[in-house]
Amino acid sequence: MSRILSWGASFGLLLSGVAVAQAPAIIGAHRTAQDRPANIAELSNRSTEIATPDAAYIKVNFSEVELPIGYTLEVSNRDGTEVYRYTSGKRDEFTVDESLGQDGKRSFSAMSITGNTAIVRIVGKSDSKAAPRVVIGSYFEGYPEDAMPELKSRGLLSRTPQNKSICGIDDKRDVACYSTTSLPYTRSGPIARLLIGGSSLCTGWRVGSGDRMLTNNHCFTTSSQARATEVWFNYQRSSCGSTTNAATTKVAGSSVLRTNSTLDYTLFTVASPSTISGFGFLSLDVRAPVTNETIFIVQHPAGKPKQIGSISDRDGSVGCRVNVASATGGATGSDLGYFCDTEGGSSGSPVLARSSGKVIGLHHLGGCTNQGVRIDRIWPQISSYFSGVP
Repeated sequence: MSRILSWGASFGLLLSGVAVAQAPAIIGAHRTAQDRPANIAELSNRSTEIATPDAAYIKVNFSEVELPIGYTLEVSNRDGTEVYRYTSGKRDEFTVDESLGQDGKRSFSAMSITGNTAIVRIVGKSDSKAAPRVVIGSYFEGYPEDAMPELKSRGLLSRTPQNKSICGIDDKRDVACYSTTSLPYTRSGPIARLLIGGSSLCTGWRVGSGDRMLTNNHCFTTSSQARATEVWFNYQRSSCGSTTNAATTKVAGSSVLRTNSTLDYTLFTVASPSTISGFGFLSLDVRAPVTNETIFIVQHPAGKPKQIGSISDRDGSVGCRVNVASATGGATGSDLGYFCDTEGGSSGSPVLARSSGKVIGLHHLGGCTNQGVRIDRIWPQISSYFSGVP
């Protein structure tokens, strides 16, 4: 079996039919003892290595953790440049996935380790006679970046069918290919990749200077799902044309403040807002979109590092523009329409007006035209969380 087929076979084929929303992209597989019995066990020898050739990341799920004072559980990559540490009294970032039976106390998931190897070990010593006990219940492994195009072409990056969302030629470009003084680049910092439950992807972005972020309702809806989500900032190419990525900062989701299926938004918080304050935030342009005004979309399409859609060959290779100022989405007139290119995984991306550099839409539908929910429709429902200041 080819590598591509073995990756894709882990979750089955695309369903037939027509999609309405761009569903979260599936970018990883859940491995249990049945799949990888050698890697999933109690740490009786104090250390183990979980390695999968070409994996983009490894996320370890602990079904039992007992650490007497003096012991530390470490999860790291091979060279120690990415390390998360957990003790009985202090923990680095972690997520809690209730669907895996985790309670956030004796069972939880470490933050994902970028690359194909995670080293899990117990270090330290204790005066207590009690021994540490750590059980790896399962883990997630991310599909390799170079396999994504073929997986996408076979319809294996989504559990639901996708409407076409590349409108003509794919005009999206990596963030690093833009001038650092250009408006799309200077507004790209607050946009993050959401790793939801270890294997699916949406886009989210920091709104306001606090701990709040926006994404789509069809990405997740509950606080328990938020706590199972990693929020990756600065996941992007280190330079234009490069195949290496910049250093990424990962924080855990915390709680859902408000969500609405008709307007397809979820407002949620992150656990460590001070960690991401340096990436800035986006403000909202609370007004009706204007036909033909120019826009751009910052996004994480199909599991890729951050890209910007700012031109469209459907618009004559000029700046993307609002082609439909009032389109039907979840409700009559709830959306705006455009030919900016997007993909599955772009769900939750901000649609920004060039005139203001602020957000006028929340991308959620493919179909060419693609569509975003109008921020002036969302704002009345969330304004109280920002003291009425967009």
